[in-house]
Amino acid sequence: MQVFIMDQTPDNKLFIGMLPKTFIEENLYNVFIQYGDLREVHIIRGPEGASKGCAFIKFVEQDAALLAIEYMHDVVPMVGNNTFLLTIYNNIYI
Repeated sequence: MQVFIMDQTPDNKLFIGMLPKTFIEENLYNVFIQYGDLREVHIIRGPEGASKGCAFIKFVEQDAALLAIEYMHDVVPMVGNNTFLLTIYNNIYI
């Protein structure tokens, strides 16, 4: 995963890219809940409802977002039969 600074204000919201297009919100929730409580999980979809392979997740606490970035940076997780590279963007730079 790559993490880029977008501005100087820390945030709890992460952009997740390079997701399998078969992923649903529950899959993403299960990957990230281990780092802290989630307020929002939103997979970006096209007009026909198909996933665009990216999503936003928002943690309740900023520390949880930082922890997720720390542990998911450059990781290729396996969920079910899917392996994929996660790319996380946030306004937090590590």
